[in-house]
Amino acid sequence: MKVKTSWGSWKKAKLYGFKPKKRTKRRVPTQAIFAAHLFNNMTPCEKKIWPALQKKGYLAQCVIVGFIPDFYHPILRVCVEIDGSVHSTERQKAKDEVKDERLRSRGYRVIRISNYRVMHDLEAILQELP
Repeated sequence: MKVKTSWGSWKKAKLYGFKPKKRTKRRVPTQAIFAAHLFNNMTPCEKKIWPALQKKGYLAQCVIVGFIPDFYHPILRVCVEIDGSVHSTERQKAKDEVKDERLRSRGYRVIRISNYRVMHDLEAILQELP
């Protein structure tokens, strides 16, 4: 006898001896949650370049080698970083160097583009990117 498993029929299913499986909570890694947060709160420059990169096959805010680059092309293994004024500090430059070196050591190509260039020279950037 088939037992329906819609929400309205659980009481009937229990009457016939059917015990539903325990539902286990799937643990989502913290980095994946943070990547989703970054995707939903893109900067104006990222929002401007995203439609064009999406057409080229890029993905936005993916976790790669423990880092979350702004944009990533899985086939070409290219990471595109859009750098704002925060990236001009010495501390952030050091972090960026570590990030770039780690990605390069795993076979990724890292391209850094300034916010100014995205806002004023978008067409040239899109022609340069693979």
